[in-house]
Amino acid sequence: MAHISRKRSAALLIIAGFFDLLSLVPGLSEIVSIIGQIVMGCLFFTQGVNVFQGRQATLYIVSTLVEAIPATSFAPMFLIETLVLISWSKRR
Repeated sequence: MAHISRKRSAALLIIAGFFDLLSLVPGLSEIVSIIGQIVMGCLFFTQGVNVFQGRQATLYIVSTLVEAIPATSFAPMFLIETLVLISWSKRR
C-alpha cells in the first residue's frame, strides 16, 4: 500500500464528507452509497491503495453494506473508511 500525502488525504476526506452529507438525504442514500463507494475506490486506487485486497476489502465491503442499509446510512462510513485507509497507508 502506498503512502498518501497530506494534501491528497485532505482531498479524500473532503470528498468522503461530501458523500456522507449526500447520504443523509432521504431517497438518495442507496444511490449515493453505490456511486460514492465506486468513486472512493477509484480515488484510492489512483493513490496506490487497492481496496479489493486483504483487510482493505473487508473494510470496503462493511462500509458499503452499512451505507446501503437505509436505517444505518446516517453513520459517517465514508469518513471512517477514508480515515482508516489513510492511517493504514501511513504505517507502511
